[in-house]
Amino acid sequence: MRLKTRFRLQIRLGAILLVLAANLAPSGPAHACRFWALIGIDYPEDLIEEHLRSGSLANLESLGSMNRNGWAFAAYFPRESSLPLSGPLIRRGGPPASHPTDPDYDRAVDELVDLRPRCVLGHVRAATSGLWGIPNPHPFEHAGLVFAHNGGLPAADLVDAILEADPKFFETHPPDYLEAAIDSEIYLLYLIRIMEANPGLSRTEAIVTGVREIALRFPNHRMNFVMSQGDTLWALRHAPHDESDPVRYFPAVEPGENSGAGSPYWCVASEVMGSSEERWGTLPPRHLAVFEPGRPPRFLPILSAWPAEEAINPDAGVGRTRIEAGESPR
Repeated sequence: MRLKTRFRLQIRLGAILLVLAANLAPSGPAHACRFWALIGIDYPEDLIEEHLRSGSLANLESLGSMNRNGWAFAAYFPRESSLPLSGPLIRRGGPPASHPTDPDYDRAVDELVDLRPRCVLGHVRAATSGLWGIPNPHPFEHAGLVFAHNGGLPAADLVDAILEADPKFFETHPPDYLEAAIDSEIYLLYLIRIMEANPGLSRTEAIVTGVREIALRFPNHRMNFVMSQGDTLWALRHAPHDESDPVRYFPAVEPGENSGAGSPYWCVASEVMGSSEERWGTLPPRHLAVFEPGRPPRFLPILSAWPAEEAINPDAGVGRTRIEAGESPR
């Protein structure tokens, strides 16, 4: 059976299983998954505790009550730490983060508080594609990158787009979830394919190129994500009609204010976390933000306006749109 056909059958089966599971699950508010990310050092001692567990406005644990399909963290620890790790440490749970008797979420947060990672991505899942009833697969890890998504994309069509450009891509980059492809993992693999097919682009340029192509192929889908390799945090806000639900970041850089420009740390979240809205900023619509400790954030436009409803001609190719982001290759 051709690889494309096999993938499509697996994805369709996963979609059917997800619909059945959703019909059996308790009803609740319909909204996208929630993510949170931190990069840098010298952040306040109580920041992780506030954002992940005790914040009175919102915290990732409390958001587990509306995003009940598990939780997960991917953390990079300081290079001078004694931990013998060559990549991120990942913790996952299947029960909701807010589960009253499961101790694993609290244990993971305790670990983060004690070890003070230099970068960490967290996610609570409201499943929209792929497998259901498993530990949260976000953040995904491929090619040295970790990635958490807040939205939904057509997984089968993403698979087709990748195979049109490189029919053997999934032979060298197999997804972790073959039984029923998860749109978010295919999204990450799409971006990785763009990076590898365009070695002349910096990583940031390649990300903008890939996001732009997906936005043109599949307009009006929620594409928000956070992604890192441990020293840079990329965050995307790209969702239609999200004025009341934008991606946020902390500490905000005020116009004309330099004190926040070189912050030793940055946080990004699907909504304000902690006990105060003070100094939380908002990513511009349809922009990729680039956060590096000690440097001002950069906000790079994806599309100036929402594209037309019809997708672009797939014969136009994938990975051929070059953008200039003003950054040397990394």
